[in-house]
Amino acid sequence: MAITVLCPILPAFIKIGITDIDNVSDFTKFILWCLSENYSADVISEKISINAFVVQGEINYLLEIKYINEVGQLTETGKSFVKLCNAVNKCNNENNGKGYKVCVNAFTGEIIDYMPALCRKDIGNQKLSKRINLLLTRNVNYSNSQDFIIGKYNELIPDLNSERLSCYLELESKEPQFYTYTITELPKSECDFVKRPTDVVLVYDLLIYKLNFSLEHLIKFRPVIETLTKLQIFEYQTYEKDLLTEFAHKIIADYTYELEVNDALKKLEYSYNTLTEQLLCNAYYSKASLDVKKVKPKITVPYEHPKIQEILCLIMSTEDFPKRITVFKDSVNVIESRIDKKEIRIPFSNFKLLTEVQENEEITV
Repeated sequence: MAITVLCPILPAFIKIGITDIDNVSDFTKFILWCLSENYSADVISEKISINAFVVQGEINYLLEIKYINEVGQLTETGKSFVKLCNAVNKCNNENNGKGYKVCVNAFTGEIIDYMPALCRKDIGNQKLSKRINLLLTRNVNYSNSQDFIIGKYNELIPDLNSERLSCYLELESKEPQFYTYTITELPKSECDFVKRPTDVVLVYDLLIYKLNFSLEHLIKFRPVIETLTKLQIFEYQTYEKDLLTEFAHKIIADYTYELEVNDALKKLEYSYNTLTEQLLCNAYYSKASLDVKKVKPKITVPYEHPKIQEILCLIMSTEDFPKRITVFKDSVNVIESRIDKKEIRIPFSNFKLLTEVQENEEITV
């Protein structure tokens, strides 16, 4: 059984800042870049129309912090700094200066890759809700943004870590698009009782069955069974033994047996779990039904309604079923008394992104 859900995502952009770079003024960085391109102090002064004395002051400062040597060439430290600046600029200048494009999983708050080919419109009822607080997305280093950028730029920016990195997220739109996620193996029961905000709550049905025992050959005698029973009592009280035939006594005995069996069956109730496809006696399952109005979002588990004959076979094979009436299989009727709603919580991490989605493909559950 597979469950497919739509998960809301919000396209966004990330810009980054590095502590090493932020502590150096833009003008100093510009002069260092010019020196890395082999421009002299005079050429720099002429190109930007600024006093050569000011440019020389910045060059002296770069020499002091060991970004350049005495002849104006970049040291290894200076080269690493320029490379770092180029990497940051590469990230921040993507998408016409908006930054690196990502998307926010609006259900979990996690930063993930933006894949426009997988984006779907808002269709279907099996849809997760938008749970994140949009105001929090304005915070520096929102959610897993640092880990996400480190993973993307670790080769380009060696030794990149959360202490040096600052990430600034900006949403492109507050209207969600949707990715399709699926889970193909559902747990047979609750793995733990820890409730997480990012759990997906699946609502499934318990089909509750009761049994009724009815002997078919008694059907045509039911209108007179009450009279026969009274006559039998009269026989016992008056010691008249010839009022009823042996066959009449057999009818009364079968009817009495039918009542005894139904009295025993009243205590038995069976539930068919549509999630696990298992059948249990009432002694082994909780009778409390779920208030589905309180479950949001409500992701329902689809199932194929079992046939009554299949349910009967399952019931008669259980240990709780009275073995003495097994021979009367055709006389046992199964009645579906009610349907209880139950829930199971599954971590969203158990769902997998469906990467092969056709543009006009219908989502079915």
